Amino acid sequence: MGTEASLMSTLAQDFITPEKYLEIERKAEAKSEHNRGEMFAMSGASGEPCRLASGLNSLLETHLRPRGREVCASDMRVRVSPTAYPYPDVTVVLRRTQVL
Repeated sequence: MGTEASLMSTLAQDFITPEKYLEIERKAEAKSEHNRGEMFAMSGASGEPCRLASGLNSLLETHLRPRGREVCASDMRVRVSPTAYPYPDVTVVLRRTQVL
C-alpha cells in the first residue's frame, strides 16, 4: 500500500495544466504535445509518413483553398479538447483560428 500511495503522489506532481503547457511550449526549442495533464516530446518526421502527409496537404490545399478553407502542415498546434493539444500531420481550418 505504501508503494501505491507513493506512485499516486508522484503522478499528482507530474500533472501539467494546459496553461502551464502553453507557457512551456512557447519558450521551448523542440515541440511537445499535451494530453490530459502530460507532456510528450515529439519525434522527428521521416520517410514514408512524411511523404504521405506532404501529399495529403498538397491535395487538400488544391481542393479546399478555393473554398475558403485553410490547410496547415504539422507545425500548427491544435486544441482538440480542453486538455489536449496535438500537432496533427495535416489540419483543415474551416473558420478563423486563434493563436494558442
